[in-house]
Amino acid sequence: SPFSTIQYGIDTASDGDTVMVYSGTYVENINFNGKNIAVIGEDRETTIIDGNYSGSVVKFENGEDSTTVLAGFTIQNGYAFGNNWNGGGGIYCDAADPTLSNLIIKDNNGYNGGGIYSLFSDQLIENVILKNNIAQSKGGGIAISSGNPVIVNSIIFNNDSDYGGGLYCVGSPEINNVTIVDNTANKGGTITVQGGIPEIINSIMRNDAPEEIYFLSISTLIINYSNIKNGQTSYGGDSTATIIWGDGNIDSDPLFCDPENGDYTLAVNSPCVGT
Repeated sequence: SPFSTIQYGIDTASDGDTVMVYSGTYVENINFNGKNIAVIGEDRETTIIDGNYSGSVVKFENGEDSTTVLAGFTIQNGYAFGNNWNGGGGIYCDAADPTLSNLIIKDNNGYNGGGIYSLFSDQLIENVILKNNIAQSKGGGIAISSGNPVIVNSIIFNNDSDYGGGLYCVGSPEINNVTIVDNTANKGGTITVQGGIPEIINSIMRNDAPEEIYFLSISTLIINYSNIKNGQTSYGGDSTATIIWGDGNIDSDPLFCDPENGDYTLAVNSPCVGT
């Protein structure tokens, strides 16, 4: 019975171990406590960690490295507020570089980073759905502060914040094959940039309000092979900031299959398929 909680499994494990978690709803807030282990859920649709609005659902804050893995879960109902450094309702990552894979991160609230708050971290975020998260200040889906994470093969939609409904960025992340749609903010529905040189590749940015891109300070954003609503007029904010429009960018209806019901897969005749 002690292993009825995920945290007990983490506390018992040693570096290099894997904690396997059966389907079910686990009402707890977990901390990896510096252990380089893998915590793997049986199925991300049915293996749920519910933070019960009592803090970040998952924390990495003790130097966990890239061999650390969290995969196969729904992360929900986190609530992380306080001073400007606090946030990460779903996942809080401070000076740690875990792999976050095959997750649904939804219905979380944080001061910064409703879904994920990445602080001085270079983690890999892959095959992740971020939806219905709220940040009071910055980064409804993800807030990146002074780090260079890689975000790939993911979707960020229906998130909300003051700055950066989908993403807020101070750093130089790589955003590759990511769909960022239907997010809202006071400034920067898709992304708000406040420093660094983020790069967006093979991605879709559509229907985010009030504009797709907003610059809070002198910054450079690189965009290649992406579908951006309103193209080169889709940004506002600091006029000294720079967007480097690379190759292959378009402004076309991506022809999502059923966006009203959260299905953002592409129809076979989408202009994004194969491009």
